Amino acid sequence: MKAGSPHKRVAGNNTRIGLASTVFAILAAGLPLAAAPTPTPDNRSRSGELAALRVAENRAKGAAGLAAVERGYGSVLERSPQDATARAAYAEFLARQGRARDAASEIGRAARDKPDDAALAHRNGNLQLAAGNVRLAVEAMDRAAQLAPSSAGYRFDQANFYYLFRRDLAGIVAPTAEAVLQTALRKFNEAAEIEPENADYWLAYAETFYTLESADWMEARRAWLRYHDLTPHKEFARVHLLRTSIRGGDRKEALRWAATLPAGSSVGSKLRLQAEALPDP
Repeated sequence: MKAGSPHKRVAGNNTRIGLASTVFAILAAGLPLAAAPTPTPDNRSRSGELAALRVAENRAKGAAGLAAVERGYGSVLERSPQDATARAAYAEFLARQGRARDAASEIGRAARDKPDDAALAHRNGNLQLAAGNVRLAVEAMDRAAQLAPSSAGYRFDQANFYYLFRRDLAGIVAPTAEAVLQTALRKFNEAAEIEPENADYWLAYAETFYTLESADWMEARRAWLRYHDLTPHKEFARVHLLRTSIRGGDRKEALRWAATLPAGSSVGSKLRLQAEALPDP
């Protein structure tokens, strides 16, 4: 489909043209006509057309049926090339067909047409990543987090992108991979502070300290303590509270957490020996 191709709109006929295209797509996909939406004012809207196309896709029989569905999306976008919602729906269709690059192209255009939509920016990031466009993916995730500063989920995904692709992003978003990692750490912390009862966010923040060349072990211990307070996996959290105390050179705290671990724990026994070897303050 050639996106954004011109189309002359005829007053009063445009809705019927769209509905007819949608019904054709449903029939070509091998569906009975009864599966088509009832021609009410609501179903004549583009949202009705998109819903019908999704039904047709789910019931399509083979490549011919899917091709008919794609022609339906083409018809919608030919009449409304600036409709970001329709274009995003088409992008999702392409993604479901395994056409990652085409999906990324379409979702990118949708995001440009609707630049203040945080959810669209976030989805753009995911589809750009699926197509291997790491830089565009991170830019989109940054945009989503900027547009929705109170969304812990967007901030968390942003942090994950920085963490996972720190080497790719070195020299782009920060001078070095370590600097990118520091940014990821800060974003994980922001997500956890926005949603302080989410144990997974505190866990991601706490674990990231181990990947740093130089870590603030007092802050790492605070993160593990927050995780400890929220999770049912207390022993796991206590092992890491012991580890961070050892790495921070805090013998008293290390021994305190060592005492909370089961006597038969092999990991606990090894860490207890390390704690005992720390110098007294």
